[in-house]
Amino acid sequence: MKKYSIMLLVAVVFGFIAFNSSVSSIAQSTRSVDTYPQFIQPQKTIVLRSLVSGQVKAINFEPQDYVQKGQPIIELDDELLRIRKKTIMASLELSTFIKKAEIRLAYSKDNLEIVKKLYGSKVGSSRVGSAKELKEATQAYELAIEDITEAKLEVRKLELALEELEKNLSFYSINAPVSGVIVPFNMVKQLEQENVKNTEVGEVVLERQALVALMKVDKLRVRSTARSEDYGDIKIGQKARVFIYQKNGGPKEIIGEVVFVSPGVGASLKVYSYEVEFDNPKVKTEKESDYPFVYRPNTRARVELITE
Repeated sequence: MKKYSIMLLVAVVFGFIAFNSSVSSIAQSTRSVDTYPQFIQPQKTIVLRSLVSGQVKAINFEPQDYVQKGQPIIELDDELLRIRKKTIMASLELSTFIKKAEIRLAYSKDNLEIVKKLYGSKVGSSRVGSAKELKEATQAYELAIEDITEAKLEVRKLELALEELEKNLSFYSINAPVSGVIVPFNMVKQLEQENVKNTEVGEVVLERQALVALMKVDKLRVRSTARSEDYGDIKIGQKARVFIYQKNGGPKEIIGEVVFVSPGVGASLKVYSYEVEFDNPKVKTEKESDYPFVYRPNTRARVELITE
């Protein structure tokens, strides 16, 4: 009986160890990176290109800096344009085109009135003013009216030149179109086929040259796949759980929704893709340029659709 009790105790102990080992194995599997096959992606990636050729004057960021919408990121040398702008503004301020034309118009108008009176006056049977003088005075007045129009046109040309110059000046400052994080070119898939390099101060860049890449990360996405036989079951707006891999501890769960479903099924793999988007929670930062969100692109994740 004693021997039987010992054997029973041993069996219970081994069973308990085996159970704990199984639980531990399950826990480890949920923390294994292999169970998170997808990667978090930014909502969108923007490549900023130069709209003009020019020399880089300033670079106002470091890789991984977070920049605000409208913030100047790269500045090109615009000194010559600014000198030209000052010249045009001075020409407008000192312009005498219209003033001179107005003086000529007033003079020709007074002269015409005098000639008309002389032409209408007679000494005996002869007119004081001649028909020729009346014609010349009339023509001078009409030309003075045309001079006013031409003077206004010259001023308008200067104004348009100034407007065009100010627009061109805006091309020399490359500003952030959205708030986001600056990333190296090698993190941007759409640039894989281009021979791009990091921009440097003093470098002469060409029109349409890639200068900087920016990721919009206030919202993030995860792309996943589903079986072809389930095509049509996943709908835009459908809720989903996103489990985000954590090296220490269990995964973090966040709720998102389906924002994209591929229009067709891949013929070879017999699957189709969909994308789930979720809000990236904010965190407090010491500096404005610090990354202000919890999650970063390229973190591993997995998706579970909510069908309830």
